[in-house]
Amino acid sequence: MLEWPEFVDQELDKANASKAALESIYSALRDTANQLSRPYIRKLTILDLPDELLLQIFAHLDDMVPPIWPRPYELWSPSADIKALRFVCRRLPNIAPHLLIRVVRLNLHEPKSSLARLREISRHPAISKGVHVISVKLRFLDASTTKLKAFISHHSEKIENEIDTYKRIGLWELDGIPEAAAQVIAERKKLVASLDRLSTNLRSNQDKDKEHALQVRVGHQKYLKLLNEQESSVHGDAFFQAVAFAMAMMPCARSLEFDDNPFRMGGARPGNLMIPGADVWECLHSRMLVPLTGDEVKTKGMEPPSLRCIIHMINAVRYADVPLRHLDIKLYSLSRPADLMPDPVPPTVFSYGMRRLQSFRIKIQDVGRNMNGLHEFLSACLGTSSLQALDLDMRGDSEERPVSLRLKDLLNRDRSYNKLTDVFLGNLDLRHNGLIAFLGHLPTPMRRLSINGMTDAEGDF
Repeated sequence: MLEWPEFVDQELDKANASKAALESIYSALRDTANQLSRPYIRKLTILDLPDELLLQIFAHLDDMVPPIWPRPYELWSPSADIKALRFVCRRLPNIAPHLLIRVVRLNLHEPKSSLARLREISRHPAISKGVHVISVKLRFLDASTTKLKAFISHHSEKIENEIDTYKRIGLWELDGIPEAAAQVIAERKKLVASLDRLSTNLRSNQDKDKEHALQVRVGHQKYLKLLNEQESSVHGDAFFQAVAFAMAMMPCARSLEFDDNPFRMGGARPGNLMIPGADVWECLHSRMLVPLTGDEVKTKGMEPPSLRCIIHMINAVRYADVPLRHLDIKLYSLSRPADLMPDPVPPTVFSYGMRRLQSFRIKIQDVGRNMNGLHEFLSACLGTSSLQALDLDMRGDSEERPVSLRLKDLLNRDRSYNKLTDVFLGNLDLRHNGLIAFLGHLPTPMRRLSINGMTDAEGDF
């Protein structure tokens, strides 16, 4: 009992020493927090950068392309970006999924498969954040060959044309295989003769004709199935609403592109029918499902498909409250400009969906003489003060007759266009006063102002 006070005093001394040490630690923490909370330049390594900042750096590098290049995302290389991130392997799992898919392409002739892929991408927690552009390919299956005989005759003619081209070019001479080439030509001519017989009589008694008729029916059924899916998607609202909903789920997907380019980017390419030893019907079945491009429709004098899907898609995006920032339209032919009339909604409502539009590009190789609809569409798209880049490039039904537009009426007089510093005008027929009035809306200085192929009533400028 006599030692108890001494023991208590020792424990109190230890507690006081621990308290003093803890208070010094607290004081150091407060000083450090005060220093860190004050604004100053910090030395950050790439490992310290947040994911959002790294993605913005890559996005900035993506935009460093020549101003004449209308679609910077065509130069994007996700695989190269991912390889560049290997030196920061600890960050690679977080950043790489955002760089995998930048552009999602939708084929209207294959709506179900395209929509299924888009939905899968939009629901992914990481990959969906890297999608920037929704590209709608305006390529349609030929609706004039729904009858089996017309279907057979159409593809027989295409095979015959390919044989003539193959014979005329004579590429096999470079490879030194004239015998094999002659055999391929002879076999394909027999196939054409068989298809010609089937186009007039589907009940031919020849053995080869029966086999070919069976194969053609298989391809025709696949063609009819895709054609029905195409018609239901183009003329209905469900497809466009689903696309708009998927865009709403992807935070960076604020760009729409419409294109009937003849280059079939992505997807399986049809096989070459003139290769020795090739599976003829595998090649033909893939070709039977290849859609027409805008130049093919124009060249063959076919009935052009309706382009109302452009308006339906833009309206669906507006209904989904997705702020559209970039709109890019590239068409080979616009035989019916009325297809672009922004109805059934009023132009003011349609223009409301463009209130955050930053860039608008439209290029049409061939525009019909009737301009009803095109001018209203352009006016509705350009009635926003957020516009930063504008490209108008279109020809008339011949290279000697540019398209006549009331350029001064395209911009809203009640809006300020102080951000519109990048303008390209090509192949337009303008009044001199209208051009001067249009230029009066533009700010100074301009980053780019390019006027190409302009004419007025008195001749070339």
